[in-house]
Amino acid sequence: MITKVKCNNERAERMAAVLQKAGVNLSAVTVLGVYVHIDSYQKYDELLRRYLTKSGFTVVKVSNGRHMSDYVGYRMVVKAK
Repeated sequence: MITKVKCNNERAERMAAVLQKAGVNLSAVTVLGVYVHIDSYQKYDELLRRYLTKSGFTVVKVSNGRHMSDYVGYRMVVKAK
């Protein structure tokens, strides 16, 4: 089921739709140049890593807690090749 995800632009909306079709429950997707910030839940870590690395992204950082954007939870930052 596709749910509404907070996105900052059209590229983020497309990325969110693809990840939701892959079965990842998302809170927000932010695209900043070549970097993509994915706010999700830790239980989707393995699925996200597998799907994104297969798609040509490199995982830059994974963190859990409070972020500068006031989001509290799991965040993965990936870089497009």
